[in-house]
Amino acid sequence: MIHHWTFDGFVERIHELSLAPKKFLVHGFKTLIKEFEFEKINPNTNNYLLKDIFLQKGTVYNRQFPPDFIKELFGEEAPCPENKDKIKDEHMQSMAISFKKIHEGISESKPSFEEVINAIQFIFGDVKKGEAVDKLSVVRGLDVVGLEYVFRIMTNCLASKLACSIDEIKSWFDEYESTPRLLDAGLVGVPQKPMLLVKLSTNISDYNDKIIKSCGDRFMIETKFDGERVMVHKSRNIYKFYSRNGINYSEKLGRDSSRHFAARIDPLFEDFVESCILDGELLVWDRKLERLVGKNEKASDGKIYDVKNLQESKDDDDCVVTRAICVFDVIHLNGTDLVDWTLAARLRQLKRMFKPEGIARHTLFTSTYLITENRRSFLDYYNKAMETRLEGIVVKNLYSTYQFGARAVQNGWFKVKPDYGSQHTLDLATIAVKMEKSGKSEKVHSILVGALKSKDPLLFKVVGSVQPTMKRIDKERLFRTLKGDEGGYRNNTIPDWVDFMMLDKNLRFIHLNNICVVEVRASGLMRGYLRFPSIVGIRADKDVLDVDTFEMVQDYENSIRKAIDVESDQTTRIARKRKIQASLPAEFKRFHSINSEGYEVCLIDVKLIKDHDHEELAKMNLSFVANVTKNTTCVVTDEPTSFKMKGIIKQNLVHILKPDWLIRCKEAGKLVPWEEDDFIVKCDNASLDLLYLESSEEEAIETCGEQRDEDADSIGSDTELL
Repeated sequence: MIHHWTFDGFVERIHELSLAPKKFLVHGFKTLIKEFEFEKINPNTNNYLLKDIFLQKGTVYNRQFPPDFIKELFGEEAPCPENKDKIKDEHMQSMAISFKKIHEGISESKPSFEEVINAIQFIFGDVKKGEAVDKLSVVRGLDVVGLEYVFRIMTNCLASKLACSIDEIKSWFDEYESTPRLLDAGLVGVPQKPMLLVKLSTNISDYNDKIIKSCGDRFMIETKFDGERVMVHKSRNIYKFYSRNGINYSEKLGRDSSRHFAARIDPLFEDFVESCILDGELLVWDRKLERLVGKNEKASDGKIYDVKNLQESKDDDDCVVTRAICVFDVIHLNGTDLVDWTLAARLRQLKRMFKPEGIARHTLFTSTYLITENRRSFLDYYNKAMETRLEGIVVKNLYSTYQFGARAVQNGWFKVKPDYGSQHTLDLATIAVKMEKSGKSEKVHSILVGALKSKDPLLFKVVGSVQPTMKRIDKERLFRTLKGDEGGYRNNTIPDWVDFMMLDKNLRFIHLNNICVVEVRASGLMRGYLRFPSIVGIRADKDVLDVDTFEMVQDYENSIRKAIDVESDQTTRIARKRKIQASLPAEFKRFHSINSEGYEVCLIDVKLIKDHDHEELAKMNLSFVANVTKNTTCVVTDEPTSFKMKGIIKQNLVHILKPDWLIRCKEAGKLVPWEEDDFIVKCDNASLDLLYLESSEEEAIETCGEQRDEDADSIGSDTELL
């Protein structure tokens, strides 16, 4: 024997390539050659065993079958011509099915790749038809798919299965053979940053624009576990464990096979594994609950454990938790770097590296994955993850190479979590800021946000801490508002209107009359506190007493994990888009300020516009809301001096208009331009001047769109955040 492959293993690889998009086929085929070379029993054996079945000209495969071979093989009703040169793609399945029926009920073992190739080569020798058929009996243990590939090799139809020419395949072999092979770049023992995932939502635009474009129609999905990313380096019995940022945790996890966690996983490797680099997630296993425990989640004893700092030497039967690892990639194996192999090829190597009887979720297990070809199964997998309260799912391109430290859409690695792209947000009050030293002064490190627990007496419950990661101009506006006329914050004494138990000398509470309402998105809840919260926008229109209640925060987890129905997801979006586009008046398409998806107008205390007027105005591409959002074009009000309006005017983000404009639109039965007399406040920072046209200057029409883009760039993306 000169090779490890079974013939089924060969078929799996070629069949996978036959499904690959054309842009991935070249790299996939070169990986096939690398796999073949890697799994040779004798490394010095040449690659002709593989090469000749694709490039048959000038080889033994180029000969004809023995006389009457097809009739001898299939009987009188042969599914193909006797002449080998006349057998085409359309005959392959019929030949495979006929052969399987003839030998139905005959039990045979699965042949190796080498055994099948030797049998096929024997057919083209100086042999009689009976001898050739007898020799081919070795393939009787194959299924119909495997038999199809046997007949493709016999009839030189293998290249057509890949939808490419023999000349193309020859060029790929030539390129591979002319490229120097660097088996080991010295990766083992050297910290490397792992390949990273791009955030992705479940909406159909992300699915089409990112997943399909970067992965093709067929891609891999797997569970995203809530642990710590770890790279495991093994060189015989020596181990090194590196974090995502390259921090060495080998002392805590075990420097050799006799210590700590390394001692537990070392016996699980197959004997042939001498050196490797694994990419995985380090997890906490609760022995009593018999399940994995996420980061910052309490174990069965009520404690929170840091998986990196567990004392493995104390992990006896009395300890509640222990370490476990989920391995989802291998980037080096036995002296060969696999970084330029396709993911599918790397996973095949990973699959054979561990003893099946040793795989267990409480110690070491490999990630289970699903290869999907449609949006429905993608959403079904995601919904199941949400139902079981998992962190999310991961999408990967089957033909992707391993890019150290890279995070890019074109790599085809994505993470999908409930908060990514979610429309579910919370309106919360800014309760306090946490300060940190910055040179000789202090700066805001984070903001404590709270939900309303009671109006009488007034009480806010702190539900999270969020970092002010926003545009500089937006951050400055927010901090000015939080300091108010007093020009500063309170001290760190917890006010009687705040429910918060943690004392911190770095906290500065906000004066009650300076509290702002911020729109916050989070990935869920953990023990009543928001996980990974971020500020989406500032709700200048909202009174602090109108923030979400503590009960609403507690229900947030269920809201973002609500199951997605693929049918309603697609049809709702398409129907809405068509309706809006149809309602756009043709005479206004020349205005750059027109948005084909409609305009949002915030109505506050407007007495002259009734509910039945909304329907008529909606036909003019307008929609109405009660509070300012990031999509609001303008505010229309009869009461510019109200408390609510004072807050909006203070933020200076949108135009404030009189209702006269809407009345003129209603009377004209169409959208009409704004006029100078319509403005209560003309906002220099507004992102849109909806239909605003100075006198009759036609040149202004052509340039207003470009000018607004330049203005938006100069002041920051207010519409994106605020």
